[in-house]
Amino acid sequence: MCRRGNIRCRDKLDSYTEAKIGARSIYKEYLYNYPLLTNMGMDSGTEGDEGEKRKVLIADASTFMCIMLTAALEKLNYEVIGTSKDGIDAIEKYREQKPDIVLVDPALKEKDGIEVTRIITTENPATVVLVLLTGTDSDPDIIVESVRAGARGYIKLPVTEAEIKARLESALKLE
Repeated sequence: MCRRGNIRCRDKLDSYTEAKIGARSIYKEYLYNYPLLTNMGMDSGTEGDEGEKRKVLIADASTFMCIMLTAALEKLNYEVIGTSKDGIDAIEKYREQKPDIVLVDPALKEKDGIEVTRIITTENPATVVLVLLTGTDSDPDIIVESVRAGARGYIKLPVTEAEIKARLESALKLE
Protein backbone atom coordinates (compact mmCIF):
# COMPACT_ATOMS: atom_id res chain seq x y z
CA MET A 1 0.00 0.00 0.00
CA CYS A 2 1.24 3.43 -0.91
CA ARG A 3 1.31 5.87 2.02
CA ARG A 4 2.05 9.57 1.99
CA GLY A 5 5.75 10.21 2.64
CA ASN A 6 6.65 6.63 1.86
CA ILE A 7 9.77 6.49 -0.38
CA ARG A 8 8.36 3.63 -2.48
CA CYS A 9 5.18 5.60 -3.05
CA ARG A 10 7.13 8.64 -4.24
CA ASP A 11 9.22 6.47 -6.56
CA LYS A 12 6.08 4.98 -8.08
CA LEU A 13 4.54 8.42 -8.43
CA ASP A 14 7.71 9.77 -10.07
CA SER A 15 7.78 6.84 -12.53
CA TYR A 16 4.11 7.34 -13.32
CA THR A 17 4.60 11.08 -13.81
CA GLU A 18 7.59 10.52 -16.09
CA ALA A 19 5.63 8.04 -18.18
CA LYS A 20 2.61 10.36 -18.27
CA ILE A 21 4.66 13.37 -19.37
CA GLY A 22 6.30 11.25 -22.02
CA ALA A 23 9.27 11.59 -24.26
CA ARG A 24 8.30 15.02 -25.64
CA SER A 25 9.17 16.71 -22.35
CA ILE A 26 12.48 14.85 -22.31
CA TYR A 27 13.10 16.18 -25.81
CA LYS A 28 12.29 19.75 -24.69
CA GLU A 29 14.65 19.38 -21.73
CA TYR A 30 17.32 18.08 -24.10
CA LEU A 31 16.84 21.09 -26.36
CA TYR A 32 17.10 23.42 -23.37
CA ASN A 33 20.29 21.79 -22.07
CA TYR A 34 21.95 21.16 -25.46
CA PRO A 35 20.67 23.85 -27.85
CA LEU A 36 23.79 23.80 -30.01
CA LEU A 37 23.22 20.19 -31.05
CA THR A 38 19.88 21.03 -32.62
CA ASN A 39 20.44 24.46 -34.17
CA MET A 40 24.15 24.61 -34.82
CA GLY A 41 24.59 26.37 -38.12
CA MET A 42 20.85 26.74 -38.66
CA ASP A 43 18.89 29.93 -39.03
CA SER A 44 15.15 30.43 -39.36
CA GLY A 45 15.27 30.30 -43.15
CA THR A 46 16.23 26.64 -43.52
CA GLU A 47 12.84 24.98 -43.35
CA GLY A 48 13.01 23.93 -47.00
CA ASP A 49 10.94 24.81 -50.01
CA GLU A 50 7.16 24.78 -50.12
CA GLY A 51 6.96 22.03 -52.76
CA GLU A 52 5.78 18.49 -52.16
CA LYS A 53 7.22 17.08 -48.96
CA ARG A 54 9.30 13.93 -49.14
CA LYS A 55 7.95 11.09 -46.98
CA VAL A 56 10.27 9.61 -44.35
CA LEU A 57 10.06 6.43 -42.27
CA ILE A 58 12.27 6.22 -39.17
CA ALA A 59 13.26 2.74 -37.93
CA ASP A 60 14.96 3.12 -34.55
CA ALA A 61 14.34 1.36 -31.23
CA SER A 62 14.91 4.58 -29.29
CA THR A 63 11.77 6.66 -28.81
CA PHE A 64 13.94 9.63 -27.94
CA MET A 65 15.86 9.43 -31.24
CA CYS A 66 12.61 9.04 -33.19
CA ILE A 67 11.23 12.20 -31.58
CA MET A 68 14.43 14.17 -32.16
CA LEU A 69 14.71 13.07 -35.80
CA THR A 70 11.01 13.73 -36.41
CA ALA A 71 11.27 17.27 -35.04
CA ALA A 72 14.37 18.02 -37.13
CA LEU A 73 12.92 16.50 -40.32
CA GLU A 74 9.62 18.35 -39.98
CA LYS A 75 11.51 21.60 -39.51
CA LEU A 76 13.39 20.82 -42.73
CA ASN A 77 10.05 20.31 -44.57
CA TYR A 78 10.03 16.49 -44.65
CA GLU A 79 6.93 14.51 -43.70
CA VAL A 80 7.58 11.73 -41.17
CA ILE A 81 4.93 9.14 -42.01
CA GLY A 82 5.85 6.68 -39.27
CA THR A 83 8.35 5.20 -36.89
CA SER A 84 9.25 1.57 -36.21
CA LYS A 85 10.83 -0.11 -33.20
CA ASP A 86 11.94 -3.32 -34.96
CA GLY A 87 12.89 -4.58 -38.40
CA ILE A 88 9.71 -6.52 -39.17
CA ASP A 89 7.52 -3.51 -38.33
CA ALA A 90 9.78 -1.28 -40.45
CA ILE A 91 9.36 -3.54 -43.49
CA GLU A 92 5.57 -3.71 -42.99
CA LYS A 93 5.28 0.08 -42.67
CA TYR A 94 7.52 0.54 -45.70
CA ARG A 95 5.30 -1.72 -47.80
CA GLU A 96 2.11 0.01 -46.63
CA GLN A 97 3.22 3.63 -46.89
CA LYS A 98 5.95 3.63 -49.58
CA PRO A 99 8.16 6.41 -48.14
CA ASP A 100 10.77 8.18 -50.26
CA ILE A 101 13.40 7.99 -47.50
CA VAL A 102 14.02 5.44 -44.74
CA LEU A 103 16.34 6.09 -41.79
CA VAL A 104 17.43 2.74 -40.31
CA ASP A 105 19.18 1.81 -37.08
CA PRO A 106 21.46 -1.17 -37.84
CA ALA A 107 20.78 -2.62 -34.37
CA LEU A 108 17.03 -3.22 -34.84
CA LYS A 109 15.49 -6.30 -33.23
CA GLU A 110 13.70 -9.08 -35.13
CA LYS A 111 15.49 -8.17 -38.40
CA ASP A 112 18.60 -6.02 -38.21
CA GLY A 113 18.93 -2.74 -40.09
CA ILE A 114 21.22 -4.22 -42.74
CA GLU A 115 18.62 -6.85 -43.65
CA VAL A 116 15.86 -4.20 -43.61
CA THR A 117 17.97 -2.08 -45.97
CA ARG A 118 18.55 -5.05 -48.29
CA ILE A 119 14.82 -5.90 -48.44
CA ILE A 120 13.73 -2.29 -49.04
CA THR A 121 16.30 -1.54 -51.73
CA THR A 122 15.62 -4.86 -53.47
CA GLU A 123 11.90 -4.08 -53.62
CA ASN A 124 12.43 -0.48 -54.72
CA PRO A 125 15.96 0.69 -55.62
CA ALA A 126 14.72 4.30 -55.85
CA THR A 127 14.07 4.44 -52.09
CA VAL A 128 16.78 6.38 -50.27
CA VAL A 129 17.97 4.44 -47.22
CA LEU A 130 20.34 6.05 -44.73
CA VAL A 131 21.80 4.16 -41.78
CA LEU A 132 21.81 5.75 -38.31
CA LEU A 133 25.15 5.18 -36.55
CA THR A 134 25.82 5.56 -32.84
CA GLY A 135 29.61 5.79 -32.91
CA THR A 136 30.59 2.24 -31.96
CA ASP A 137 33.90 0.71 -32.97
CA SER A 138 32.28 -1.42 -35.69
CA ASP A 139 30.89 1.56 -37.62
CA PRO A 140 33.24 1.14 -40.63
CA ASP A 141 32.07 -2.47 -41.00
CA ILE A 142 28.43 -1.41 -40.64
CA ILE A 143 28.89 1.31 -43.28
CA VAL A 144 30.40 -1.16 -45.75
CA GLU A 145 27.67 -3.77 -45.11
CA SER A 146 24.97 -1.09 -45.40
CA VAL A 147 26.27 0.21 -48.72
CA ARG A 148 26.48 -3.35 -50.06
CA ALA A 149 22.85 -3.81 -48.95
CA GLY A 150 21.83 -0.67 -50.86
CA ALA A 151 22.09 2.21 -48.38
CA ARG A 152 22.96 5.59 -49.90
CA GLY A 153 24.80 6.86 -46.85
CA TYR A 154 24.75 7.23 -43.09
CA ILE A 155 23.99 9.73 -40.36
CA LYS A 156 26.16 9.69 -37.24
CA LEU A 157 24.27 10.29 -33.98
CA PRO A 158 23.90 12.63 -32.15
CA VAL A 159 23.12 14.79 -35.13
CA THR A 160 22.37 18.41 -35.95
CA GLU A 161 19.70 19.65 -38.32
CA ALA A 162 22.45 20.96 -40.57
CA GLU A 163 24.01 17.51 -40.83
CA ILE A 164 20.62 15.85 -41.47
CA LYS A 165 19.95 18.36 -44.24
CA ALA A 166 23.40 17.84 -45.80
CA ARG A 167 23.20 14.03 -45.66
CA LEU A 168 19.70 13.91 -47.13
CA GLU A 169 20.52 16.36 -49.91
CA SER A 170 23.64 14.39 -50.76
CA ALA A 171 21.76 11.08 -50.84
CA LEU A 172 18.91 12.56 -52.90
CA LYS A 173 21.39 13.84 -55.52
CA LEU A 174 22.30 10.21 -56.21
CA GLU A 175 18.78 9.52 -57.48
